[in-house]
This record gives sequence, structure tokens and C-alpha cells, in this order.
Amino acid sequence: MHIYQPAGFVTYWDIRTGRMIKQVKAPANLDQIRISPNNRYIAGSTGQELVLVDVLSGETLDSTRVSGIVDLSFSPAGNEVSGVVEMEDAAVVKKWYFGGKYLIELTTAFETGFPQASCLVYSDRDLYLATSDGSISVVAPGGNVSRMAENKRMEIFDLAFYGSTMAIASVREIAVFDSEFFLRPYSSEQFDAFCADGSLLLASSMRNAADEALHNRLGWLPAREDDAADLDR
Repeated sequence: MHIYQPAGFVTYWDIRTGRMIKQVKAPANLDQIRISPNNRYIAGSTGQELVLVDVLSGETLDSTRVSGIVDLSFSPAGNEVSGVVEMEDAAVVKKWYFGGKYLIELTTAFETGFPQASCLVYSDRDLYLATSDGSISVVAPGGNVSRMAENKRMEIFDLAFYGSTMAIASVREIAVFDSEFFLRPYSSEQFDAFCADGSLLLASSMRNAADEALHNRLGWLPAREDDAADLDR
């Protein structure tokens, strides 16, 4: 297991013995830390730059000037980094290609401006964007944005996916939903909505093809307010 420390170190630990294996120097005070799927790289923000760090050596492989990063996410293949970036009027979604050495900003066709955008995360197939006013959208590679779910009572500040499970962190609770639906490519014809009690209900053209579980209320796990911490991707 390796851990990034704001003092500027990546520390490797043997979780069975609790013994520190090694420690390498890395850039200090990085924020919005995300680890690549192969555990080889760290993406983070200095406040003025996006940086990619090799966790084996601590070397900064590349950096690009961008301020206002509020969230980052690696694609499942690890060759793409997406971020929510606060601009003067609204947040925007930016993407960079990363082949293991250089960051290349990609031209996107995304709709300009995502008011109240708070976080984004890749699932196994799609890129999801959440806002502080309780909406979750799917951002298609071609630039189309389809709203998947909405609950005005949930002030979402983080999302996480693991296989068929989606976790949503709001100010007062953590909600966990599990369905094979999240493993399928998203269609812009679909629309899902949160029920008043916080459950997730499918209401789409895929209803007949969806698993029976999607027609029912899915898992809901309330948590204490101090438990709603940053979720590990």
C-alpha cells in the first residue's frame, strides 16, 4: 500500500506487518489526489497546475497550467484524466490524454459550463458528473450530457463507482446503490430519478430489458455527517 503525504512523500507500507517499506520524495501540498488504476501514477493539483507523478520514483512526469481544479478522475484504462475546473462564470469539464509520460489536453465538445458542478468519476464504462444541487449526469465522449438522476435535497460532493455499485456522498449521508445497470453503456434515451425517500428508481426505455432489481428500491445506507468524507476511487 502506498500513501501520499502533503509534506511531499509517497510512503510504501506492508499492510500485514505495519512496517514501512520505503519512502520517496514527491511534490508537496498536492490537492485532489487521484491514483491511476494500475497504482503507478498520481494526478493532483498544486492550485495552479495539474501534475502527474510517478509513485515509484516520486518524479513529476509532466504538468500543465490550470487553476481552479475541484475534482479529478482517471479513466479505467488510466490513459485519460478528466477534471472539473471552476471558471469565472461556471465550472467546466476538461480532459487530458496521458500515455505514461506527457499530458495532452484534449479538445472536447462538452456543453460549455456546468453550474454547481462538484465532482466527476469514471465508472467501468461512462463518465459521470454530479452537482451540488443534486443532479447526476452522464458525459458522452461526443459531448452530449444526459441527466441520469436528480434529487434537490441531496447536496452531492463526491461520487464513487466499484463495478455495479455507486456511492454518493452528500453533506448529511452516504447513499449506496447496487445494480447491473451501472455496468451497461448509458443511453441518452434513459432517465432515472431518485424517489422522495432517496431510493433510485428506473424510468426509461430500457425498463423491459433491465433487471427486476431496477424496478424496486435500491440500497440506501445513511451515515453520520462526519462519515461523509472523500470517497476513494
